[in-house]
Amino acid sequence: MPNDTKIRDVAVNYIRKNVGVENSKWPSTTIGALHPSLVDRLLLEDGELVLLSAFFSSESWYAFTTRRIVSQFRGALQSLDPSRGISNDFGNFKGYGLGAASHRHRPGTITHEVATITAVDSQAVVRFEFETWEASFLPIYAARYWDVKHPFLDKLMTTAEREDYKSRNG
Repeated sequence: MPNDTKIRDVAVNYIRKNVGVENSKWPSTTIGALHPSLVDRLLLEDGELVLLSAFFSSESWYAFTTRRIVSQFRGALQSLDPSRGISNDFGNFKGYGLGAASHRHRPGTITHEVATITAVDSQAVVRFEFETWEASFLPIYAARYWDVKHPFLDKLMTTAEREDYKSRNG
């Protein structure tokens, strides 16, 4: 199995397991596929697959793929290779606002925030807008895949390998 296929299988299952959502809940974000509005904006390399992508406008979108994290943010197209580890900052991911006292401590008051992801080896940086509150867990777990699962990819089973193992050892 090509590495891209295994990365996609493990990462998408990791995101879905931890977030427990379907794509229809957040129309701006697509799990396991390129958001339809990004088809003409993000060219994938041969074999490269999408883990998670989101589109807010032509100037604000991001994608996690099997080889990179890429974003369009404040007029800049940014990209980095996450395979050797990343650090991330999702700041106010719950979207707590500073408005009226009755809304101050309510999550989701601020609907969008900015994340910063830095490649550990190269110090390359990608910044992107993301939805707060429940939707924030999609890019958070896409980022966490690179630190939690990817270093052990060769020891992990794909969905098909797990099913085969279960059927033989039932």
